Amino acid sequence: MIKKRLMIVYDSLLSTYHDTLRLQASTPPTQARATTNAKGVLSLPKYRFTWDTFDDSTVTAVARACGFDPAAPAPKNADAATDAVADVDAVAAAAREWLRINWARPDEELVRRSKAELERTWLPEYPLLGSFVTELIDRGLGPMGAPKNRGERLTYVAKCRNSTRFRKLLARHLRMYGEDWPEAQVEGSFYRSWAVIDPSKQPPDPRMPFPYQVEAWNSLSACAARKDSLGGFPGLLVMPTGAGKTYTAVHWLMENVVARGGRVMWVAHREALLEQAQEWFTRLASLAASPTREDPLVIRIVSGHYCVVSQLTTDDDIMLCSVASLARHKAVVQNILSDPSIFLVIDEAHHAPAKSYRDIIKYMKELKHNKLLGLTATPTRMIESERAMLSQLFNNNIIHQVQFRDLVEHDYLARPIKIRVFTDIEAESGMTEDERRHVATFDNLSEETLDRLGAMNERNDIILGHYAGNKDKYGKTLVFATCVQHACLLRDKFRANGVNAEYVASWRPDGESINENEVRDEFMSAESGLDVLINVEKMTEGTDLPGVQTVFLARPTDSAVLMQQMVGRALRGLKVGGTPLAYLVSFEDHWEQFTEFERPFDLIPSLVDPFEEVAPSEVKVEEDVADRVLEVVPSEIMRAVSAALGRLPVSRSRSQVFEAVPCGWYVLARSAPTGDDVIQIIPVHHHDKSCWDALVGYLAALTPAQAESVAPDAVYEEYFGDCDIPRPGKGFVEQMIAHRAAGGDEPEWQDFAARERIDPAETAREIVESDRGARESQAIVEERYRSALAQAVYPNLREFKTAVDEAVWDLLNPDQAVRVPLGIPVFEPRPDELMAPGPAHDLSEILHSMLVAAARILEVAQLDEGGVEIVWTKRLIKGWYAEAHYGDAPEYGHGLIRVNMLLDSPDVSRDTMEFLLWHEFLHLWLKQGHTREFRSLEMRWPTFVQCDRELDTISERYGVSFW
Repeated sequence: MIKKRLMIVYDSLLSTYHDTLRLQASTPPTQARATTNAKGVLSLPKYRFTWDTFDDSTVTAVARACGFDPAAPAPKNADAATDAVADVDAVAAAAREWLRINWARPDEELVRRSKAELERTWLPEYPLLGSFVTELIDRGLGPMGAPKNRGERLTYVAKCRNSTRFRKLLARHLRMYGEDWPEAQVEGSFYRSWAVIDPSKQPPDPRMPFPYQVEAWNSLSACAARKDSLGGFPGLLVMPTGAGKTYTAVHWLMENVVARGGRVMWVAHREALLEQAQEWFTRLASLAASPTREDPLVIRIVSGHYCVVSQLTTDDDIMLCSVASLARHKAVVQNILSDPSIFLVIDEAHHAPAKSYRDIIKYMKELKHNKLLGLTATPTRMIESERAMLSQLFNNNIIHQVQFRDLVEHDYLARPIKIRVFTDIEAESGMTEDERRHVATFDNLSEETLDRLGAMNERNDIILGHYAGNKDKYGKTLVFATCVQHACLLRDKFRANGVNAEYVASWRPDGESINENEVRDEFMSAESGLDVLINVEKMTEGTDLPGVQTVFLARPTDSAVLMQQMVGRALRGLKVGGTPLAYLVSFEDHWEQFTEFERPFDLIPSLVDPFEEVAPSEVKVEEDVADRVLEVVPSEIMRAVSAALGRLPVSRSRSQVFEAVPCGWYVLARSAPTGDDVIQIIPVHHHDKSCWDALVGYLAALTPAQAESVAPDAVYEEYFGDCDIPRPGKGFVEQMIAHRAAGGDEPEWQDFAARERIDPAETAREIVESDRGARESQAIVEERYRSALAQAVYPNLREFKTAVDEAVWDLLNPDQAVRVPLGIPVFEPRPDELMAPGPAHDLSEILHSMLVAAARILEVAQLDEGGVEIVWTKRLIKGWYAEAHYGDAPEYGHGLIRVNMLLDSPDVSRDTMEFLLWHEFLHLWLKQGHTREFRSLEMRWPTFVQCDRELDTISERYGVSFW
């Protein structure tokens, strides 16, 4: 007899939890995966309607009403009861087959014929009966009244006329109920789009909470009990990585919200967070059991891989939604939030200042609904403006906070020892256009990229060598590999070097069958000798490995969720069966364009060793400055700043550190067919902002189809070819193009106002332009220095004041300026900024003439003209007339000279152009800035005075500052 599949799955869910969580396969689960066509468009598996989802009594009754005649003879022998059961089963099977042939999917005619039978057999058990009745009432299809319980709802439906509109609605619910999930299509995953659970049939969760979790529940309950204007919700629950934040929140919500008739909308930006929440809501379903509950518990995931927003119903008790999915359906979201029983939870609440979250929270607060809880590990890991906004959104109310240090001190968590191993592998070497497009579109690495990295023998040798040199202290080591083939290669390499290792994955290339439970047990045994276990996406969540002391992060990621899951495997402390120390070893490759895959530890800023002590003499000033800056920049751009700082020379100055901090960033947010919301951050610096703004404007004028055909390299050269160094990575440009091609919303600009406010150059400009006196100027400097960012870059007020004074000097004495500003390309110059049009000057000819004269001044026989490359910029540049780049050129006098296209005009004399090239060539010759030696040689040019005066005049006329 076929019963309702969902109820079978979830009635006994916990008793078979670990068996059903991950299905095993000996071959690659190709049926379960989405496929990609030649254009990179995903084709997802289709769900099919099946009558198998309905029970026998419903199928038989509906089929009879629609014309099915089984013509079954009555039983006549002594085993009449047994034969009767067999006959009933045979009739149901025949009825199901008859419906499959004659009514493959329910339609209006089927409902017209079988309304009474459906009311008698199917609707009494239909889990979304409440939603169906609500839709009937909204459409005016039933009698007056508002049914309150299941019995009243069934009576209400029975009184509805069997009209066309009624039949259409009921047929739609029948089709929705009959969606089939073939096991081949969900293999490897426990999660379903929606789950229907009977809380009364779920066993209690055996987990014993820790004291700090009980304290959190008490704080939340006390908060909920407060009715005064100064207390209650909204508020924040702050718990660090590894503390069980999701479990703690779900447990309280089930006992105090869902069990009392409330509903929960849980919002996050990553699908993994939604799946993690669904797991805990399911495991803790027994807490929602209540004598007054008539209906089952309905849990629904809304994101790219699962349901869409329009499928949300009033019967959904727990709605786990991606923020990008909600952003495009504001009317639906507002309708749901208008229900006063809704409790809104924002997971990873430090993202809440983003517009997509703000809109949801704003509407919730406009309704005067205070049932809002934010979950985060790092509420203070943000700049002042973000903290202010976060405080505003959650009423500056931290309901309960658990400190990471306290959990380590009390042995709940192991002390994290972070180790970075630089492989020097060029991760983007050999990257195909399709691989790059995948990263830009989906914000993760493609299988092809992961396969290629996993196959690099040099990289694998580094992994093995590091383990071999530290095996005595590392103990049980869990390795996260890039792919199945990588896991197999590492296993063989470890074994070949005398290390007992094994791997677990969803399939095995050699077809070998292993018992994963036995492998895990052997790995956890201290006497087994199996000290290295390699895995591929098998042990990030839901697996208990308390003895793991070391985690090898051999899989690059830019996902904070995945990073937290991986390092979490080693963070269990002694009090919970773990270890005192957790060695977290990150194998870091070099990424030139997609820098977000560098420095993965930056994804978890709260993960710090609370007992690490470094002697002051061991800390270099530059490193100290960089670390302090990373502590105060916004979380969205921290990784970009970290990558920029990593590219600076060891002897970097404070001004260089400051220039590595963006002036703001673009946020690209959209839902994707692969499931996860795509949220990408494009860091923007002051000198390249005009380039980004122009690119955004260009892409906005294109259709998604047109954007898909755009060539990234050509676009990069067009919009950033004139940009001063450092230029943005091409990967960011590809992400911007991919966002438009995917039909994403207009990029949201976030201004880092705190940076401009403490910029010494901007502070100096304000002082000079306002003609402030000494006392007032000092007050401005002191006020600006109160910023956390200013204090991070400049350790004391004296150094900040010196930087401002130097900037004032540069403004008042441009010819002797030390700090040369970065040029800013101008994409739409005003008419009064244009000089007489060219072309007027041949740069190659002028360069040749200049070098002949320069040889005489420098007293050398001849200068190498072939060592100098000279080009015009494509656009007018504000900031300089020309710029020299000697970079890594080994010889003096070699390098690149870029000349502002503004000067390709008859309004500029040839003598002045020749002098300008002499000035830039001196930078190449000396490999210096405007030093005393530089100025001495510069003034030896025969027409120095006249040319210098002409350039100053151009600056006054056209607003282009000194070179």
